Amino acid sequence: MPTASNTIVAPAPTIGGASNGASSSSDRLPLELDAGLLLSVDPNPLDSDLVPSSEPSTSTTTALDEHLLSRVQQATQVLFNAVFSLPVTRNPDHGPIVTLPPPLLGLPREKPMPKPKPLTKWEKFARTKGINKRRRDKMEYDDDQQEWVARWGYKGANKKEEEQWLHPVKANADDDYSPARAAKRARKDRKLKNEGQRLRNLQRAAATSASGGSSEAKGSSSGNGLGGRGSQQQGQRFQQQGQVEQQGQA
Repeated sequence: MPTASNTIVAPAPTIGGASNGASSSSDRLPLELDAGLLLSVDPNPLDSDLVPSSEPSTSTTTALDEHLLSRVQQATQVLFNAVFSLPVTRNPDHGPIVTLPPPLLGLPREKPMPKPKPLTKWEKFARTKGINKRRRDKMEYDDDQQEWVARWGYKGANKKEEEQWLHPVKANADDDYSPARAAKRARKDRKLKNEGQRLRNLQRAAATSASGGSSEAKGSSSGNGLGGRGSQQQGQRFQQQGQVEQQGQA
């Protein structure tokens, strides 16, 4: 950050005041500042005497360059004055730090707006039936423990049947039947089913994007492995993994 010894020495134009340059005439327009973007705009036109009407000479070019340099110095000085007037915090490693205000000028986006994602099969069904999605809470109340417990994850309520000390067993159950192992297998089956459904949604979304005729969408769906063949193979791997786990637990 510049110090007082190397700041630009120039007449300090006032924001909204009468003077805004080396000239003291009252018809000068004030500078337009946006400290949030570190932007200083001088809306005043150039002097007509300095703008060459024909082939510019060396003297005319030099005078124009000096005039532009003076205008830039004045605009920069006003911007620095505005920045130095903001609250400053001292950092032991980086020195004084200024927090800039929110920008006043709205800049356009660099990239186009993202395209809306294709609806999944359930989202299409819910929209036709008028079903509103309700986000499930991460915690739920356990009536047995009389406290709030996590719905998933470590000591989650979805593992309650696996960890309880007493299990009801049917009379015709096999001798080696384990209720805890069966509950764990059912939970993993639900997980594999959800993963397979997610992959099918990706496959359906990739097919929808490809049917729109966009070559960009085709390239992205084939390049990131979300195409029909990739998602189908991944879904088959998850199903095979689930079958192997079931055989090992049996």
